[in-house]
Amino acid sequence: MAANSLLQDSNFRKFQEQSQNYGYKSYDKYVTCVVDDHLFVFTGATTTTLNLFIRFNIEGADSNSIIALLKVRLPDKVRFPKPSAQASDLVLTYVEKIKSPNYFYDLGSILQILVSTLHEFGVTPQRNCAICSGQNADAFGWHKDAFVAAHRFCLQAEYQKETADLTESLVKGSYLLGIIGAFLGTLIGAIPTFLSIFFLERIIIYLCALIPIAGAVGYRLFKGKPTWVAALVVLLFSLLEAFVIELAVAYATVMSIVGYWPSIIDVIKIYFAVFNAEMAGSLGLTILFIAIGVAVTFPFISRTAKKDLSSVAERMNSITDRR
Repeated sequence: MAANSLLQDSNFRKFQEQSQNYGYKSYDKYVTCVVDDHLFVFTGATTTTLNLFIRFNIEGADSNSIIALLKVRLPDKVRFPKPSAQASDLVLTYVEKIKSPNYFYDLGSILQILVSTLHEFGVTPQRNCAICSGQNADAFGWHKDAFVAAHRFCLQAEYQKETADLTESLVKGSYLLGIIGAFLGTLIGAIPTFLSIFFLERIIIYLCALIPIAGAVGYRLFKGKPTWVAALVVLLFSLLEAFVIELAVAYATVMSIVGYWPSIIDVIKIYFAVFNAEMAGSLGLTILFIAIGVAVTFPFISRTAKKDLSSVAERMNSITDRR
C-alpha cells in the first residue's frame, strides 16, 4: 500500500507538472482548469496508473440522467459513480497511463464533451462570490477548503490578510509565552490521567494521548512563535508528563501502603530505588500513548508560519480567471 501511494504521488506530481503547459493551475494536491466558464477540479487516486477524479458542478440537474448520457458519449477510460440522490457535484474517474503521449489531448476532448452535456441540461456556472455574496464572480479560487467562484479582488484580499496575520505571528510571537502555554496545556491534559490514578486507583492509559494535544493547543493559545520549536517544546513537556504520571502512580502506591501522604522527594527516592522491568514497561506504555497523541497533533504542531506563507502564495498563484 505504501509503495502504491508513493507511485500515485509520483504520477500525480507528473500530471501537475505537465498540466502547467496546458494552462491548468495547481494547488496542494489539486489541479484545476476552466472550460467555457465551468470549473473542473482534479485529484489523484492511489493506483499504479494515473487515476484522476474529475469534480464539477451540476447543481440543478439530475445526476442520474447526466451519467446515463455521459456513459454513451465518453470513452471507456472514464468510470462513473454509482447512481445516487440529487447532488450538487459529480465526480468521474479518468484512468490513463501517465506515459501516454496523447492523454492531455484525450482529457481535453473529455472536458469538451462534459461542457456540452452540461449546457444541454441547463447547468450554469455559479455567479455569486462565495466570499462577499456579490454577483459577477470573475474567478475561481481556494476558500474554506474548497475551490469556489469568487471575485479575484476578494480572493486576493483574503490571502493578503492571511499573509499579514502570519507575518505578524512571526514578528510578535513569543517563544517564552509558547513554552508557558505548552507547559500549562500538558499539565491540564494530564489531569484526567491523574484523576484516574487517585480516584480509580488505576491508570487509564489511553488518556495519555490527550497530553500532547492539550500542549499543542496551549502553545498556540499563548501566541507561541509558529516555528519548528513548537513541536519540540510540546514533545519535551509531554515526555516530562509521562515521567510525572509514573511518579503519581508510585505516590498512590506508597500512600496506600504507609497510610499517609508521603513527601514527594521520598517517593522519588523510592521510585528509583525499586525501578524494575515492570515499571519500565509501564513507563514505555505511557510514552507510547503520548506518542499517539503527538502523531495526531503533528500536522498541527509542525505547521510553521513559513510553511503557511508558502501555502498562501501557492493559493494566490492558483486563482483562475473565468473564460
